[in-house]
Amino acid sequence: MTLKTVNRDRVRVGVVGCGAVADYGHIPAIARIPEADLTAFAEPDPERLKRQMDKYGKPGFPSFEKMLEAVELDAVTITTQPDIKLDMVRIAAAHGLHAFCEKPLTDTVEQAEELMRLMDEAGLFVGVGFVYRGKQIVQRMMQLVHEGAIGKLRAVILENMWDYHGLRDQAIRGNRRHRALQNLGTLDCGVHDLDLARYFSGGEFGRIEAIGTIIEPENIYPDHIIAHSVMSNGILVSIEESAVWGYKAKNRPPYEQSYRLIGEDGVMSAHTGEERKPHVVDLRVDSLKGQWTEHLSADKAWVDTYRQFYQIILGREPEHRFIADGHDALINMRVAREIIAKCGW
Repeated sequence: MTLKTVNRDRVRVGVVGCGAVADYGHIPAIARIPEADLTAFAEPDPERLKRQMDKYGKPGFPSFEKMLEAVELDAVTITTQPDIKLDMVRIAAAHGLHAFCEKPLTDTVEQAEELMRLMDEAGLFVGVGFVYRGKQIVQRMMQLVHEGAIGKLRAVILENMWDYHGLRDQAIRGNRRHRALQNLGTLDCGVHDLDLARYFSGGEFGRIEAIGTIIEPENIYPDHIIAHSVMSNGILVSIEESAVWGYKAKNRPPYEQSYRLIGEDGVMSAHTGEERKPHVVDLRVDSLKGQWTEHLSADKAWVDTYRQFYQIILGREPEHRFIADGHDALINMRVAREIIAKCGW
């Protein structure tokens, strides 16, 4: 694909969808980036739309089409539900707009394939909100692996245990939790770890073994999954994901997330959760070279990921590129669907 770059100093950006993730993640990140010119919002919910218009002083419209009739854009952020993302990207491709999409890319693999075909044929870049790759903790672990701190990497172990906002939050969040879990089950969020497994290992998933269960009766896909694979480069990957970690508990249990890498000369591990220092991870390294601990940020890399998106469409290759693109998202979706099928669903 020959990429059509934006011939401007700043990218004119529209946001389609002003829900919760857009409010706390996408929009604040766009507003902080010098290369981006936050231009307009599109959202059918009047209250959500007004909230962003008032906060950022930008015009708002009830639909993507209405927004395009009124303003000129170079790129669009699409944070809608996955079942309408393909329709939104069709509009973007027809208007020559690069797109940054919240994950998952679409509802189905077939829709994601069509989405990428449209954008590739139009020479347009698709960035995706896999914002764990750029975390300071992840980048530091990758750096240490490349420096040989634990020798040749042989295994990656990832764990993500949480309640997916739990039943306690339903008064505030409505059916958002169940709506998300009806698509990929616990892999709706756990797909971040599928992406990290590929990123940490530098390989692609090979033969997959997986087991899963439904703990919350309302769910139709597994809400707790354990999966294993030997990657294309021989690295072993083990992943455990739960969306029902104390989901009925009166008080929210600590959110448990861990990254562990095993090398021929040592190991490194990082654990984060609500009972630990907010947004700070202790990275412990035990190897032939010694033992030490580093204190690093666990914040999602919204700003750094978006900065790379804008650099790419402006024709400026990032110094250390980590952003996941639409093809990564398509691969991750295929893997997620295969894991769910292996679990018997």
